[in-house]
Amino acid sequence: PNPESVYAYALVKSRQHDVQTALEAIEQLHQMDDRNLQSWRLKTWLLLRQDKFNAAAIAAGSYIEKVNADKSIDDFNRAEAFRFAGRVFGYLDGPVSGKTNRTTIETSKRKVLFRLKPDLLNSFTLEHNRIEAEYRRMMGAKEKHEENFARQDEAERKIRFAQLSRQEDQLDKTRTQLSEQSGNVLQQANGELEKIRQRDVPLNGQQLAIESELGAVNESLVLLINEYNYWNNLALREIDPLDRAFYFQQAGRIDNAIIRQEWNARRLRGQRNAILAQRDMLQGQFNATSALASSQLTTINRELAGISREQKKTSREKLKTTRPTKKIVTQSVSLKTRAKSIVTYDQFPLELERQLLLDRLK
Repeated sequence: PNPESVYAYALVKSRQHDVQTALEAIEQLHQMDDRNLQSWRLKTWLLLRQDKFNAAAIAAGSYIEKVNADKSIDDFNRAEAFRFAGRVFGYLDGPVSGKTNRTTIETSKRKVLFRLKPDLLNSFTLEHNRIEAEYRRMMGAKEKHEENFARQDEAERKIRFAQLSRQEDQLDKTRTQLSEQSGNVLQQANGELEKIRQRDVPLNGQQLAIESELGAVNESLVLLINEYNYWNNLALREIDPLDRAFYFQQAGRIDNAIIRQEWNARRLRGQRNAILAQRDMLQGQFNATSALASSQLTTINRELAGISREQKKTSREKLKTTRPTKKIVTQSVSLKTRAKSIVTYDQFPLELERQLLLDRLK
């Protein structure tokens, strides 16, 4: 390969943003012939693209040394070389000053400025100061944007805080209403249940009295039946007609008593069943009242639980509104990135170099 083709390859890779391959091509070119001034300028620019700021400063110094040594360069191109150097060191002294080794930067800059003629110094200084001024302007725009965003964010957070405060008040009001409703349901249910209990008290007493009386009748029936069986058995075994008649007479008397007691038992069981029906009806009312109150209280408690969750959520959101928003502001980041990029202040003239290279190859 010849130097022109290697330089052409470096230009192609630069256009493709393959910075590392372009730098490797330039190193190859310099091993073959390091007198190509534009290759030194391109190397400086590519090192800045790679954020190799100290190496770029050294490359810029070497570029100016070769410009000074080349007596064939006309005044316009010589001044343009120092304007480029001004942009490089303006960038290193401004946008990326915190990422450089100041000793390396100042040493390289002194090489550039050593015994510099006033017109070339003016070319260097104008571009150097323009870069620093443009950087300050862009950072000022970024800070202004951030201030505007901060004011807008604060205003929005105040509005949101007020909304959340109203929401909290409404939630407190709803909680109070639900608590009162729960108390009313419980009070009403207890009142109705107590009325049912009071209505059941006399029925319970009547049932106990009837069951006691029924128990006595049943015991009497057992005794009467035993006595009836006794006289009836005697009559069946007796041979003497008079005694047998007497035994049957006694059995008949007891049988009449049994019939009266059985009637009493049926009467008492009927009364007991009527009372049991009334008590069953009251028990049904009691269960229905309890179930309704339980259902209403369950619904209210569920709503209260939801209110508690909303209150916690609102409290967390309200706390967030007291702190500035931590989201990344796209425009601010974009301005900062642009302010820190070398291509904001300097673009290597790839198209011009391509045309000059083609002209030289004709």
